[in-house]
Amino acid sequence: MTQPAPDRFIPIAILAAEAAGQVALRAFQTNVEVEYKADSTPVTMVDRKAEQTIRDILRQHFPTHGFHGEEFGKEEGKDPFTWIIDPIDGTKNFLDGVPLFASLIALSFEDEIIVGVCHCPTLGETLAAGRKLGCKRNGEAVKVLPTKKLEDAFVVYGSYQSFVTQGYQEPFHDLCMRARRTRGFGDFYGHLLIASGRADVMIEPVISPWDIAPFQVLIEEAGGKMTSLFGKRDIYESTCLSSSGYIHDEIVQMFKPYGKTKAVELPDDAENYQDDEGET
Repeated sequence: MTQPAPDRFIPIAILAAEAAGQVALRAFQTNVEVEYKADSTPVTMVDRKAEQTIRDILRQHFPTHGFHGEEFGKEEGKDPFTWIIDPIDGTKNFLDGVPLFASLIALSFEDEIIVGVCHCPTLGETLAAGRKLGCKRNGEAVKVLPTKKLEDAFVVYGSYQSFVTQGYQEPFHDLCMRARRTRGFGDFYGHLLIASGRADVMIEPVISPWDIAPFQVLIEEAGGKMTSLFGKRDIYESTCLSSSGYIHDEIVQMFKPYGKTKAVELPDDAENYQDDEGET
């Protein structure tokens, strides 16, 4: 089947993301009851309500499409379209009263992401992109930064602890020491900064596909690049490197020797190094 034009999907994806954002915003800084999944990440009724809101809106407009959501899993469709959903990316931020959380929606067609939307209700920012349509922030076109040297780069990342537990502390340390500036802006926000031209590198050593699915098209349409830490363009690789592109391959080469075949030696107090990724 010929890849469809993505423009007809984008307005509905934005509508669904903004509706889910309002669900989260109404519950923000209230007494929300928390449960914990098998992987120890938190989930609330707000996450579930937000995802159900997204599914209901998308199903109303595209009844034959499938779904793959963080909270309700997979639902097969009747055609090659699948919506990948993270209703609240940054649940721990949401629970801690930190106003950095977002609704993430991506549309996959025959395993290629063709639409991506990220909506942060507290910041009033919506990033949206479709293949060959560019990336827009609140309706205005955005581009990645033109930085060509790592020494001039602004590097953002999620959890320092996860670099330790995954055995990537050495290349991560080298990356941070060479960069012009570093900050721990995790979850969706780091990738949003890359796509909107406000940072050069976002790096995550542990990630779920719904955390990054929309950013594959958002960042690429803004002129950047997104792969695993080892250079594979695949949202299911469990690691992620987003960048403005010029220094991407150099960073991949820094991490390649530390691939999954490398034994991880944890510090004596390893129980204190909780993985803070995958929280969505």
